[in-house]
Amino acid sequence: MLYFMRHSMKSIVMWFIIAAFLGTIFYAWGMRSTGGGDGGQNWIATVEGEDITPAEFENELRQMEAQLRDLPPSLLKQLNLKEQVLNNLINQRILLGKAEEMGIQVTDQEIAASIQASPFFQQNGAFSSQAYRTVLAQSRMTPSAFEKRQREALLIQKLQDLIQDSTKVTDEEIREDYLYNNETVVAEYVLIRFEDHRPDKDPSEEVLQSYFSKQKETFRTQEMINAAYCYITPQDFFDQIDVPEGEVERFYQDNQDQYVQTEKVRARHILIRVPQDADEATTDGARKKIEKVLEEAKASDDFAGLAQKNSEDSTAAKGGDLGFFEKGQMVEPFEQAAFALEPGEVSPVIRTEFGFHIIKMEERQEAKEKSLDEVRDEILRELKFDQAMRMVRKKSMRLYAEIRKGKDFREAIDESKLSIRETGFFSRKDTRMQGVPVDLAQRFSEEAFAADEKGVGGVIKGERGYLLLKVEERKSPRIPSLEEVRSEVTQAVLKEMEKANAENMAKEMVQSLQNQVPFSESAEKAGASETDVTEAFTREGAVINAEFTRTAFTLTAENPA
Repeated sequence: MLYFMRHSMKSIVMWFIIAAFLGTIFYAWGMRSTGGGDGGQNWIATVEGEDITPAEFENELRQMEAQLRDLPPSLLKQLNLKEQVLNNLINQRILLGKAEEMGIQVTDQEIAASIQASPFFQQNGAFSSQAYRTVLAQSRMTPSAFEKRQREALLIQKLQDLIQDSTKVTDEEIREDYLYNNETVVAEYVLIRFEDHRPDKDPSEEVLQSYFSKQKETFRTQEMINAAYCYITPQDFFDQIDVPEGEVERFYQDNQDQYVQTEKVRARHILIRVPQDADEATTDGARKKIEKVLEEAKASDDFAGLAQKNSEDSTAAKGGDLGFFEKGQMVEPFEQAAFALEPGEVSPVIRTEFGFHIIKMEERQEAKEKSLDEVRDEILRELKFDQAMRMVRKKSMRLYAEIRKGKDFREAIDESKLSIRETGFFSRKDTRMQGVPVDLAQRFSEEAFAADEKGVGGVIKGERGYLLLKVEERKSPRIPSLEEVRSEVTQAVLKEMEKANAENMAKEMVQSLQNQVPFSESAEKAGASETDVTEAFTREGAVINAEFTRTAFTLTAENPA
């Protein structure tokens, strides 16, 4: 009722305001500034002495036509857009005049906030001035013109809100609205699972035949392809590339900052877990436990044994060994404590988001520059890669051209001393093909299913190589016989029978409850696997789901289930 009053009254009051001003409007439809005589007129309508100009009208008309450009011309004609546009402009002027008369204002900050909140001007969830300028440019509108429109829209919104807030409702309506929104229900419910009502015996042959005849399309197979392919990588050409030693040394000198081994430590730890939102008693209990373990650690050389016995962490089985780690790999309090220790030293109790820790430093590797000998192989791979990738592209394109001209796919690949693999059969839905790199799988599937009549697909470029393919065999979609899919059909029929049995039990339970049989007795008879009672909830509370909530509020003492 309140919703109706607020929204209906809002509309009624708006039209009352418009009607009150209609007497102030003078139409001069179709007139233009013609000069001469009394100086001519350059307006279509005037509201409270303010003109609506032909240019303003034409601009609004163009925008509305652009929004409705996909509608058929006959419908556009019926809509009478010119009259609608003029009415919209008149109504807008009336409302703006009333807002100004009432002293309603819109600040620059409010305009800025409304623009920044618009999803049309956002990128990655944040306002973008670039997007703002781009969208306005596409709409042939300057920022100042748009901000003027935005100010007018906010003024009208404030006037509408003021009218809505002033709408009067009776005490009885308020009471009805309060009861509707605050009435609560506590519901006892059961879950009757399909799988708990599996039939005692398998479906008969007649039932399977009947189900399959009606559901044949659901068992239709997809088109399947088996493809042969060759994945050519830079490594295939590394042995053909000779990199001079001077180039290796020059690359090392130019990129020495890449070949620095950062400081690392190897440590063990013991963790007593404490949730971040744990109460004081739980936190104090965990602290006392870790402090006792710390005393033992200081008095013993067997930190690993203490970790195995006490740590509540996946590393406990390895004596709390975390291996080597560098800065930035652990949470900050843990990292600071670990790097502050000397080898063999045990830390005091450390608190992190995971709980309480004790850390023992085992070994430290100081930061150092790696020598040229240590990184020579890495540099060689990097220097060879770009050159080899160009060779891969050239080789791939040459092979592709030969195959397109009619050369046998396998013969061409074999002559190049490259390897061929097969995917096995796959469908359009498959996202992985045997041996095909993950980053090329989607393109591979697209090229395979779009291959020409000879089965040759296009060259596929990846980050680490090029791939050529040829479709070896296709299986067209078809409806299999019942014998081929008997197992799947049987399982589908059993599922249908389970659902039907569960539904029948549920209906019997409803009837039992309506006959005043106790809930627990009715649930047991229905074979319910779970029973529970909700907390009190309102119509806005989705305890299980929205349908559960709606149904609960329809129940009564006479119709309780």
